[in-house]
Amino acid sequence: MSRELFGHVAQVEVGSIRFPFFGGPEGGGLSMSFEVEKGRSGASNTAKITLANLNASDKSAIQGADRETVVSLRAGYRGADGNEDPPQIFTGSLFHAESERAGPDVTTTIEARDGGRQMRRARIAQSFAAGASVETAILACADALGVGAGNVRDAAVGAQLESTGSREFSEGTVLDGWAAAELSELTRSVGLTWVIQSGQLMLRRRGEAMQGTAVLLREGTGLLDAKRAGKAHRDAILVTAMLIPDVWPGRRVRVEYEDIEGTYRVTKTRETGQTDGDEWTLEAECVPLLAFGGAN
Repeated sequence: MSRELFGHVAQVEVGSIRFPFFGGPEGGGLSMSFEVEKGRSGASNTAKITLANLNASDKSAIQGADRETVVSLRAGYRGADGNEDPPQIFTGSLFHAESERAGPDVTTTIEARDGGRQMRRARIAQSFAAGASVETAILACADALGVGAGNVRDAAVGAQLESTGSREFSEGTVLDGWAAAELSELTRSVGLTWVIQSGQLMLRRRGEAMQGTAVLLREGTGLLDAKRAGKAHRDAILVTAMLIPDVWPGRRVRVEYEDIEGTYRVTKTRETGQTDGDEWTLEAECVPLLAFGGAN
């Protein structure tokens, strides 16, 4: 049964303040809209969340919060079993917050960056003994950045240092400096690239999609539309779907829509939602895997 038959569910957390939202016919108090943009590089993903008519205490607390404050957004659909625990689509650090009057409403807009402040400030100073694995060093960088391990354990399996062909540091190594820079150098040395998605460190081999089963996008699985982006975009396609948490930059997707059929790599996404409206969608730009030497 399509999840469209069930209401929208969302949860916003700003520090210790939590706001649950329940869309659909049941309504649910405050209203909220959001826009989350995610890219394929290590640059920060961004979120813009607008809350309407907060009480004075919550509004003041959010506007006075510092840039160490964690912002989290969960959004999805209420399941047939009544489950109201939506998947997390963004977590990051507060960048800016302000309130303004818009007609009869007072809106508070929150801008956040996925790991942005952490990446700018986090440092690492750690030595590894001879025989330490590449995976161990990458996980240490993730810990220093304050993000989750993501797919590191799967993606780093078999990763070899291009200089020696070994999976281990035969003479040990030292990571000392900005954690993001050390991570970039480390992943480059084993043919990987990295990005932070929803507070998790995600790795993939250069020029390839992340490993794993491709997400099937077709009518009946949440796909709403697909069209070609034009030759200037290397045969890229643009897809619009229901809000699907498993689709993010670097992920493989299998698209079947009218004359478009193939396996693609997602390069960027835009997720939008409005609790008092129908908008609850994902837009994604996707590039054929063959353009990067992949396989359908």
